[in-house]
Amino acid sequence: MSATASETAEWIVITGMSGSGKTLASRCFEDMGYFCVDNLPVGLFSRFKTLVMASRTDIPKTVLVVDVRERGFLKDFPAVYKEMLSDGDMRSTLIFFETNTPALLKRFSETRRRHPLSAQANASLELEAAIEEERRLLLPIRELADVVVDTTTLQAPKLKEFLRGKFGGDTTQETLRLSLTSFGYKYGIPSDANLVFDVRFLPNPHYDEKLRPFDGSHPLVRRFVETSPECGEFLKKAMDLAAYLIPKYQSEGHSYLGIAVGCTGGRHRSVAVANALAEALSNLGYAPHIEHRDKDRE
Repeated sequence: MSATASETAEWIVITGMSGSGKTLASRCFEDMGYFCVDNLPVGLFSRFKTLVMASRTDIPKTVLVVDVRERGFLKDFPAVYKEMLSDGDMRSTLIFFETNTPALLKRFSETRRRHPLSAQANASLELEAAIEEERRLLLPIRELADVVVDTTTLQAPKLKEFLRGKFGGDTTQETLRLSLTSFGYKYGIPSDANLVFDVRFLPNPHYDEKLRPFDGSHPLVRRFVETSPECGEFLKKAMDLAAYLIPKYQSEGHSYLGIAVGCTGGRHRSVAVANALAEALSNLGYAPHIEHRDKDRE
């Protein structure tokens, strides 16, 4: 008996030439909320399908990446894949990635990785011969594909844009995860920060004995910081910069943007300013995650 539409799981199967961009595609799907598994043996497909279907409310969208790294792939994949589709309880799209030989030679040369066919036991194929042999062996699987993507001249941002447009919507604000972190310079700059704002030029509540015990989230401290003329002008300029840069990061296919705000100890000024920036970004329709890394340090 066929499954209803509400019971049908969505599956993406990615395969194709080694070095053609399958790993990058998997990461893009992961950013879009898919559960991704790389190099799952073909013999485990049926068992994996059973597990995922039993948890399809938690894992409604799945991506499998399979290729010649798995020894049984070439021989077993066509039959196993057709059998997976036969029950009608999954909507599947098979994407085949390919790239011309000169581009693949360049990529393997730059990464200095061995081609899977060259690396397998008893194989002594030169790189170009291995690429052409893989292309020949993959022809029957290519014929099964619903979508063929040639990445010869397709740069990473354009590939991500294509995949998001076809399988995950467009490059809207939801595709970029924003993180705001307040920190103290005495403890070091956060390693994942893309943009760093230094607010040590603002008046310091630390020198007011009434304010010193509180951190920058306290209304009195925040009022002290935000009512200074310097802070008002800074917040306006910082938001102008953020409003300009965020769409640029999105258009280049970034899925994460870390903004860090630092003061001396990370307890007063940076916390107050990070909170203000988070509210301003929320008013623009973003949903920043905020962390005050050092506010509770002595």
